[in-house]
Amino acid sequence: MEQELEQFGLDESEAKIYLALLHLGPSSVTEITNKADITRTLGYHVLEKLCTYGLVKNVSQGTKKKQYVAEHPSNVVRFVEERKENWERKLKEAEQRLPNLLSLYKIADKPVVQYQEGVEGIKTLYLQSLESTTEVISILDLDSFEIGEIKDFVSGCARIRKKKQIKERSLVLDTPIARERFKEMFHEEQFAQCRWIDPSKLPGIVGFGGMLSVFEDKAMVTIIPRPGQAGMIIESTILTTLLKGLFDLAWDVGRSIGVPPLHQV
Repeated sequence: MEQELEQFGLDESEAKIYLALLHLGPSSVTEITNKADITRTLGYHVLEKLCTYGLVKNVSQGTKKKQYVAEHPSNVVRFVEERKENWERKLKEAEQRLPNLLSLYKIADKPVVQYQEGVEGIKTLYLQSLESTTEVISILDLDSFEIGEIKDFVSGCARIRKKKQIKERSLVLDTPIARERFKEMFHEEQFAQCRWIDPSKLPGIVGFGGMLSVFEDKAMVTIIPRPGQAGMIIESTILTTLLKGLFDLAWDVGRSIGVPPLHQV
């Protein structure tokens, strides 16, 4: 029974004292501690704790020699119920204080990374943009969107974001293939949200084969061509602030969707 009582929340000494009292009935501290095989000093301390738990009662009635008796075993159930209620209260308090803890966590800005592979993995990550509470900004290399499933999925998500009134801006690398795919993927009402960007203006990402999106404190990178299809989201306020600033610089030099292709200018 000792192990069972410990599972209910008593420590080893408390379980031994309680079991000793169940066997002995009303007893002195010396009798109880001898039966439980613990020291008298520890026994006094444990008995007082068990009294506060409602499992033991002091029945000395004014005599110098203290005597204790175990309360009815049904009190063990009440003891466990009280502990449960106490932990439920602590759980609610922890949930209430979670935002404060998260604010400290954000100050530290420890990046959180999510990584997925394959088409379904990319979709799983990209769906997070549909719940964004901030503007979604993206840089698209449409030359890599030769997979119809990805192409339809991305354009479908863009329409959903528009219906949900999530603001969005996209820079599209200006190539002949991108011009054709853009017509297939975006409707005319979305044109104002997009601009062409001369690939030479962003030489570091030419042919990177996917898209870079930033929303809330998340930076999402997806690589679409096979092999190596994968997606990654990095949650970092510092990183996303930097990327948003760089995007705005590129947006300022972007060209309206209605302008002729670069090679015709």
